[in-house]
Amino acid sequence: MDPVSAIGLVTEVASIIQTLYDYGQAVKNAQKDIISLCGELTALKSTLALCAEYRNHASPGVDGSDFQKMLLRTRDILGDLAKAARPKSSGPGRVLQSLSWPFTAATVKEKLVALERLKTYFLMAFALENKTASEKLHENMQDLLTLVTEKQMEERQAESTSERRRLLDLIAPTSPDSMHHNACRPWRGTATGMWFCKGKLTKFLDHEDRILLLTGRSGSGKTTIMSRAIEEAKLYSEQHPNVSVAYFYCAYNDLSTRQARNILGSWVAQLAADNQSILDSFPLKLERNTDITTEHLEECLLAASREHRIVLLLDAINESTHGPDLVTSISRLTKESSKIQFILSATPHYPPIRQHLHIPTFNVSMSPKDIEQDIELYIRDQIAQHRVLSRVPAEEIVRVLRPKSEGMFRWVDCQLSFLTAQLTPNAVRAALQTLPGSLDSTYEATLRRVAPPHAALVKQALMWLSFCLRPLRLNELCEAVLFEEGQRSIDEGDRMDEPGDIVRKCITYLLMDPFRRTSGGVKQHQYRLLDYVSKLWAVHAGSVTLTPAETNLILFFFETQRQREGGNFAFWIQHLVPGAQRHDNPTAKSEPLYYAASYGLTDIVRILAESGRLTTNPHPRAGSGEWYVDKKGGRHDSTALQVACWRGHAEIVELLLAAGASPNSRDASGMSCVGAARKGGRKRIVGMLVEAGGKERGEASKGLAVRRVEERVPDTTGEGM
Repeated sequence: MDPVSAIGLVTEVASIIQTLYDYGQAVKNAQKDIISLCGELTALKSTLALCAEYRNHASPGVDGSDFQKMLLRTRDILGDLAKAARPKSSGPGRVLQSLSWPFTAATVKEKLVALERLKTYFLMAFALENKTASEKLHENMQDLLTLVTEKQMEERQAESTSERRRLLDLIAPTSPDSMHHNACRPWRGTATGMWFCKGKLTKFLDHEDRILLLTGRSGSGKTTIMSRAIEEAKLYSEQHPNVSVAYFYCAYNDLSTRQARNILGSWVAQLAADNQSILDSFPLKLERNTDITTEHLEECLLAASREHRIVLLLDAINESTHGPDLVTSISRLTKESSKIQFILSATPHYPPIRQHLHIPTFNVSMSPKDIEQDIELYIRDQIAQHRVLSRVPAEEIVRVLRPKSEGMFRWVDCQLSFLTAQLTPNAVRAALQTLPGSLDSTYEATLRRVAPPHAALVKQALMWLSFCLRPLRLNELCEAVLFEEGQRSIDEGDRMDEPGDIVRKCITYLLMDPFRRTSGGVKQHQYRLLDYVSKLWAVHAGSVTLTPAETNLILFFFETQRQREGGNFAFWIQHLVPGAQRHDNPTAKSEPLYYAASYGLTDIVRILAESGRLTTNPHPRAGSGEWYVDKKGGRHDSTALQVACWRGHAEIVELLLAAGASPNSRDASGMSCVGAARKGGRKRIVGMLVEAGGKERGEASKGLAVRRVEERVPDTTGEGM
C-alpha cells in the first residue's frame, strides 16, 4: 500500500468541507451538524498542515511507523465520511440525497469524537517534533492510537456480524422457534412423550441408525412427541460434543414452512451457529434477490457432517408441498454421508417415503395404547390449572375422556376447551355426559354453538383460515371478513366458499380506486390485507380451476397495465417486487403474460392464446388488445416461455409454443428454454422444446447459489427467471 502523506490528507479534508458546505445549501435541517463537522475538519486540516511543514524526519519522541499508522487511520475515517456525503451519480439518487441528511445525531457525535482524537494526536505529534513534549505526552498519543484502532476494529466486527446475520436470514427465511415453543407447552412439567424418548429415541441415537420414522394419525399428538424428542436430542448433543442437532416443523397453514428449500435452509442456519465454515461457499454480502438452490444447501449439510455427526429432526413431513423432492434430498444426504441421521414424523403410509426413500428406516407407529398415558397426563395437568375443573375430582373427568379419546390428542383438547367454558362443577359433569364421539361431530357441535348473527362472519373467517397460504394476523382477518366483492373502498366503521372466492376477493381488492396509480402514496398500515393479497393472490389462482367470472376479472385486472402509470397492475408489481418502479429494474417492463406463465395461470394463458391476443409482432397495434408473446421481463429478463419452462408448467409451454413463442429465446445470463427445463428436471418439457426446434448450445454456467428451483419458498414474486 502506498504511504499516506499529511499534505495529501489536507487536500482531502478541504474537499470534504466543500461537499458538506454544498449539503448545507440544500438540507436546511442539518446546518448545525454541518457547522460542527466543518469546524472539527478545519482544525484537523490546520494541524495536518503544521505536521506536513515541520515533519522532515521522525523525532526521537515519535515513532515513524506509529505516525504512518495514524495517517492511515485518518485516511480511512475521512474516506467513510466522504463516501456518505458524496453526491449520488444518478439523477433520482441525487434528488433523494438533496432532501435528506445521511447522518443521525448519534453518527455525527461519533464522527466529531473521532475527528477530535485525530486532531489531538497530530497536535501532540507536532509538539514532539518541536521537542516540547514529554514522555507522558507520548503515552497519551499511544492511548489515542489504541482508541482509534480499537474503535475501527469494533465497527468492522459489528459490520461483519450484521452481514452474517443478514446472510443467515436469506438462507433461512423461516424460523421454527415459535412453533417449537408452542409445541412444548403441553408437556412442560410432565412426563409426556418419555415412552418414546427414553426408549425408541435413545436406542436410535446410541446405535447411530440412519432414519427414524414416527407415524400416527392426524391429531394423535405427533407434534407434541416430536417437540419433546427435539429437546431430548439437544440434551444428547450437550452430553456428546461431537453431535450437532437441527430441527424444523411443517405446518399445514403456513406455506413457508412446507417448502424443501426453507426446511434445508433452516437446518443449515442452525448448524452454522456451531460451525460457520459451512457457509464459506456463500459470499458474505449475498444479494437479497439471489436464488439459493436445494443442491447448494445439501452440500452445506454434507460439509457440516464432515466435522460432526448431525441429527436433523422434521415434524409432519407429510405436510410438505414438495414431499418427493424433500424425501429425495434426505435419501441423497444419507447415502453420501454416514454421519447424518434423520428423525421424521408423518401420517401412516405417506406415499413419497414408500416411493422415494430407498434406505432402511427404524419405524415407530403410535398406537392408542402407546399414548393413553400421555393423554391422561395432559388431562390432569389441564384440570389442575383451571379453577372450575379443579373442583371436580380428576378421576371423573379422566374416566370419561381417556377411553373415548382413542389416542386422539386433538379430540381431547377440543373437549377440554368446551369443559373449561363451563361455569360450575355441576355444569362440567353435565357436559361430560354429552360429549361428541369423534372429531367431525366435535366440529359440528362447535359450529352449532355459533350465534346466528355471527354465522356469516364465522363462515367468512373459516373460509380464509382454511385456504390461506400463511397464518393471517388478526387485523388482516378482520379486514378480510368485512370486504365484499364489488366494493370500491373500505369503510373504517365496518371493521370488526371456496378457494376461488378468495381469488375473486383478492382481485377485487387490488382493483380498488386507491390502487390505480403507483404514485398515490398508499400507506401499508392503511390497508392491512394488502401485503397478503399482493404476494399470494396469484398463488391461490394457480391452484384452483377458475370460473369464467374469475377469469374475466383477472383479464380485466391485467388490462389495467395499459393505463397511465400501469394502473392497478403496476401498483401490484410495485408491492410484489420492491424497487420494481425504477426504470433501470427489468421487472418494471414485465407484462401480464410473464406473470401468468410464472404463476401457472393456465386458464388465463389459454384464453389469451385461443382468442388470438398473443402475437409474434414485437410492436402490437395500439388498441388491439394483443400481447407480444416473446416480451421479456422479470429479474433475469426472461420470456414467458422461459419462465414457464423453469417452473414446470407444461400445459402453458404447449400453449405458448402453439402461439409462436420462440423455443430458442435466452435470458440475460444466456440460459435457453431447453437449459431452464433441463435444470429443473422437466423431461417432458425438454422433449416439447426439442420437437419445436429448441436448442441448448452455448449455455452460460450458473453457480449453485444463483438459480431458484421450483421448491424455493415462498416465491410469491413470480420472479422465476
